[in-house]
Amino acid sequence: MFRAPSNHKYDTADYKQIDPAFGSNADFERLCAEAAKRGIRVIPDTSLNHVGADSPYFNRFNNFKPGGAFDGGKINPASPYASWFKFKPGETDPDRQFQGWVGVTDLPELDKNSPSWRAFAYGDADSVTRLWLNRGAAGWRMDVVPWVPDDFWREWRQAVKATQPDALTVAETWFDASKYFLGDMFDSTMNYIFRNAVLDYAAGNSAAKSYAQLELLREAYPRDNLFALMNLLSSHDQPRALHHFGEDRDPLLARQRLRLAVFFQMTYPGSPTLYYGDEVGLGGGDDPYNRAPYPWADAGGQPDEALLADFKRLVKLRHDLPVLRHGTLSAPLLADDHVIVLARQDGDTWAVTATNNSRQPRTVRIALPFLPLAAEQLRDALGGPAVAVTNGEIELTVPPLFGRVLVNR
Repeated sequence: MFRAPSNHKYDTADYKQIDPAFGSNADFERLCAEAAKRGIRVIPDTSLNHVGADSPYFNRFNNFKPGGAFDGGKINPASPYASWFKFKPGETDPDRQFQGWVGVTDLPELDKNSPSWRAFAYGDADSVTRLWLNRGAAGWRMDVVPWVPDDFWREWRQAVKATQPDALTVAETWFDASKYFLGDMFDSTMNYIFRNAVLDYAAGNSAAKSYAQLELLREAYPRDNLFALMNLLSSHDQPRALHHFGEDRDPLLARQRLRLAVFFQMTYPGSPTLYYGDEVGLGGGDDPYNRAPYPWADAGGQPDEALLADFKRLVKLRHDLPVLRHGTLSAPLLADDHVIVLARQDGDTWAVTATNNSRQPRTVRIALPFLPLAAEQLRDALGGPAVAVTNGEIELTVPPLFGRVLVNR
């Protein structure tokens, strides 16, 4: 969101100014204030791992006043930002005189051990981290977390929590994030393991094999972190879910599979995250196609209103049933080739969620030893027929490419 020359804005040119394409600093403060009135928290995203080559900090192209660490493509030891970067004066090629993040010369990598950089990033009273929290941000999503030393994040978290104790810290990781959940770095992560497992399952792959990835997280992560995970299906860094489901081959089937994935997302612990446009059928493969504009109807777009209604129905289901938001989760009651059945408990309330990735209905019999002996039936939260409980067991039919939620009250 900060001032930068690109469309993605990870080549930051000014950490303390909103890019004019999005508005102004005052607009950001007003957005946060108005969102808070509506129970919405705004969590900005930035990278403290690299900046833009076209920035006052680096100034490779002399588009700013002299004083950058690489003014006009020449190392400037007198720059106040010189210690933010690691240079190789012995190289003659300017592209080789500094380290671009993963080799991208437009993104000079920062020296995260530099005391000056750490002070600017989180240490000073007006540091990047503290400034935007004081301007109304409710936390931070941090880019490319594994490229930054752990001790950096430990100090950074202390600054975050000292400024705003209830601020949420979200890491960008693509793998097991257990080490970040020891209470001294992050509260949550972008849950790409969830994304991969659920997309594979909804695409028709083995339910048992897909769910094993989620069972790994349940066993490895502390409960509070598990229930705060940013459970996504699409993002700006990966092809959209509809693309994964073959929107170019069978658009209708792809939408049915997306609906199944969202059903699972809305009935599973964590924080379901909707990437703009998924709810109206916006597709697209790798960048830049996964970052296409929202298809506003008044601008000539064709949003899928039926799909939007399905999304709203499933979001409402999650809001209507607290057990789906914070009910406990144990090992699956069933995970076979097509069907996954889970049990959730919130006090005296129990929910049984069942999903089916087959294109045919599937009938399964499940033992429910946890239900009170007096239980006679379970109500279908989506309006389907009630399911009888007989000798502590139920037999239920799960519709194709969808699911059911059964509750005891």
